[in-house]
Amino acid sequence: MSEHELLGVFYHKMLSLGGEHCFSRLLSTGHKTNPWFHEAGSKLVRPGDLVAFDTNMTCPEGYVCDISRTFLCGEKATPAQKEAYGVAHEFVQELAGRLRPGLSYAELVEDPPGYPDAYREQCYSFVLHGVGTDDEPPFHRSPTSRVRRSSTESSGRTWW
Repeated sequence: MSEHELLGVFYHKMLSLGGEHCFSRLLSTGHKTNPWFHEAGSKLVRPGDLVAFDTNMTCPEGYVCDISRTFLCGEKATPAQKEAYGVAHEFVQELAGRLRPGLSYAELVEDPPGYPDAYREQCYSFVLHGVGTDDEPPFHRSPTSRVRRSSTESSGRTWW
């Protein structure tokens, strides 16, 4: 099946369970999974492909849900896939382990967990972000991100 068809399966299930809206088409497979932000297309999902998607949906009663997940199409991951998963899992677990009551976003990302240099070139642009009513602020950029500074950043006003 194609990425479009797979996204249709997700949309159908989301709507049948009372979901209201999806505000992205972020579903990609294989080589399109990194760097992130490739939308679903006509590419066929093949055995061995990673399948990555981002829910970005409004659920029943207006609840906003933004959960990203990556799955393997098939039975056995490659050594490279296992390593990348391990690096990502360790990063998220270490960051989550720092959570405590009263901790600000800024404090949480002040000194983010490290990861191997081989992953810096294509790392996700943000360590974390919120789910707001107009996009997803606050944004906390990864220290190794190559994302251009916004006009609000360059004006000296912090936008996160």
